[in-house]
Amino acid sequence: MQEDINRRLVEIRVALKKKQGEFAREMGIKQGTWSDIEAGKNPVSDRYIRLVCLAFKISERWLRTGEGEMLDDEATLSAEDAELIRLFHLLSLRARPLLIEYTQKLIADEQVLRGEAPH
Repeated sequence: MQEDINRRLVEIRVALKKKQGEFAREMGIKQGTWSDIEAGKNPVSDRYIRLVCLAFKISERWLRTGEGEMLDDEATLSAEDAELIRLFHLLSLRARPLLIEYTQKLIADEQVLRGEAPH
């Protein structure tokens, strides 16, 4: 139920003691966009659900269904991991494959430098 997810998104932000503008900035979106999501004017996409869960260590099961605990004790993202994900989501859909391709080449180059066979 979309309205339940919107309500839980507000609950997350309030539990984290963040104002809409601050929360939106950390998500890499405009405050007005986030306000519309919370109010149910815009549907929350799977992308935003995953980003909220990763960035703030929220259980995706809880966010989607209300079942279980809000916080995901299994989440292991560092601040750097969360920042990389946030920055990736700021890229245009056209630029994302280029970054993925570059990253794959960088990983292969590092494997060669370590004497490993590239995957």
